[in-house]
Amino acid sequence: MINLTKTQKLAQALIQRASVTPDDKGCQDLIEDLLKKASFNTVRLNSNGVTNLLALHGTGSPFLLFLGHTDVVPAGNTKEWIHDPFDGFLEDLGDDVILHGRGAQDMKGSDAAMCMALCQFVLQNPNHKGTVGLLLTSNEEG
Repeated sequence: MINLTKTQKLAQALIQRASVTPDDKGCQDLIEDLLKKASFNTVRLNSNGVTNLLALHGTGSPFLLFLGHTDVVPAGNTKEWIHDPFDGFLEDLGDDVILHGRGAQDMKGSDAAMCMALCQFVLQNPNHKGTVGLLLTSNEEG
């Protein structure tokens, strides 16, 4: 059994959503739920089938905003993939684990890392100076 970190679990859950641009398939809902539990204020900015999520914690400056996207390009012929592109297959290499799937590198793995880093920062620094946040779109690839 592979023990995953919260970041790895979130990345896998995001990959398992076939969010081909501009259809978010609920990726931003997952992230929004986690950030709200960490006391972030969220705003949805949706237009013409594109979903956008803005999540902020704190006020004033300094202001740090991570940017990302939850959409991926089409997977093409999925029969040509070694692993299903939306399965989130985990390859156990003993000392390491590889997460396979569309968006693992661009950019669902990074989305998960940014989200969990923000949650951990706010947990450890609930009264931090300034504002930290995350802005995601579902149409970067389009």
